Amino acid sequence: MCHVDAKYYEGKDVIVIGGGNSAIEESLFITKFARSVTIVHQFATLQATKAAQEKAFANPKISFIFEHEPRRICKRRLSVKK
Repeated sequence: MCHVDAKYYEGKDVIVIGGGNSAIEESLFITKFARSVTIVHQFATLQATKAAQEKAFANPKISFIFEHEPRRICKRRLSVKK
């Protein structure tokens, strides 16, 4: 995702996979638009810089799921009646 895409997440719950600088910095940016951001990371600790980690942990819109590695992402389909 790039910054121009963030506006499409207005009011939504977003999942970010990863724990490095890119994932954490984008998560912080996305919180300006999204209702919440959940960061899923395969390790017990983040690899991002200490400063980025501190900002993410202090942000009330960000939650974390550690020691998990997504294997599949399923999209729910919505039925729209005409």
